[in-house]
Amino acid sequence: MNYELENQVSKRSPYPATTSYNQRPLPNLKTERRRDLRHTMILPVKVAGTDSFKRQWSELGKTLNVSSGGVALMLSKKVLNGDILFLELPLPARFRKDNGAYGIYYTYVRVRYVEMRGAQQIVRAQFLRQPSAS
Repeated sequence: MNYELENQVSKRSPYPATTSYNQRPLPNLKTERRRDLRHTMILPVKVAGTDSFKRQWSELGKTLNVSSGGVALMLSKKVLNGDILFLELPLPARFRKDNGAYGIYYTYVRVRYVEMRGAQQIVRAQFLRQPSAS
């Protein structure tokens, strides 16, 4: 390839002229739709809610990942999409939207997605309001 043609190709193409077309990186076909980045973090969490018979329950579980907008939990208690749960967890300051940098993070969440994994279930939930530290 002569210099002029090489120069024109590099101006039109986002790929360097020396890169063959067979070696182009594949475009990212999946677009990230989340507002907040998830971070893999296993933390203990106390979860409380009510079942369909309005009986209160609580369970100790663990987080799988967290973001400033929500959390993924591993629970054995069956919950449904749309359920409101109350969480208590030691969330690091960078994920908090309140002024409490230390201590336990208290918040309500709405269940957005439930996935079964054996006897356990993965519950993805969205924070509903800014929690207050007590």
